[in-house]
Amino acid sequence: MTRNKVEYAAFRSSRLVGFFLSKGLYKAPVVKQMERLLALWCTIEKQSEIVAGGAMFDFQ
Repeated sequence: MTRNKVEYAAFRSSRLVGFFLSKGLYKAPVVKQMERLLALWCTIEKQSEIVAGGAMFDFQ
């Protein structure tokens, strides 16, 4: 998304909060991705409550 300026601008002006897989985790098996997502779920929920829309995060 950060490579396409129009998509990036649209997301940043939205009220959405994005959480994305890091490059290394994106290439990992789906089971490993889900393990990490579930391990961070409480943190993701807390973070999404305290940031403004248009924020983006990646997790490893």
